[in-house]
Amino acid sequence: MALALSVVSVNHPQNKKELILKAVPSGNYAAGGDTADLATATNPKYLEDAQFGYPGTIEDYEVLSCPTGFVAELIPGSNLTNWKLKFSETGAALSGPLAELTAAAYPAALTGGTILLRFRGPKGQL
Repeated sequence: MALALSVVSVNHPQNKKELILKAVPSGNYAAGGDTADLATATNPKYLEDAQFGYPGTIEDYEVLSCPTGFVAELIPGSNLTNWKLKFSETGAALSGPLAELTAAAYPAALTGGTILLRFRGPKGQL
């Protein structure tokens, strides 16, 4: 199921634009990563310039925070509508240091936790 994305902060350092988004997973995780449609990010705080504009040039991106016991990885898409957010678990009980979540219902720790994503690009193009 797709992630619900909402803008929580907009910054304009130098000639750049930076968007901080909160991701809220629900339903079931899809193996390989859940779809993150950046074009549908909401703006509940009515922040100015809080959307991805045309052409959506993203130069830098990262996961800022993820609940303890999990690691998230952003996977760029060919356009704003088909990015992926891939989740892995950490822990001693796993066969390796990280194991991707299985295709099943999201763990409560992820649905109730805070997942923040940062995107940065040139002003007027992000």
